[in-house]
Amino acid sequence: MGIHVNSLKKYEFGEAQPSLDALRKIAVALHTSTDFLLFDEHERGPSDDLRL
Repeated sequence: MGIHVNSLKKYEFGEAQPSLDALRKIAVALHTSTDFLLFDEHERGPSDDLRL
């Protein structure tokens, strides 16, 4: 995925935060969206006010 294993370990243990480029690479490698990686399920998608 092009990210050093030590960086990934730091992300997993909350010792560092990935850059936007690293976050994109992780999402592509995992075949998921950055929203899935960043937000809890109840935080994803539009709020009820915006669902109109």
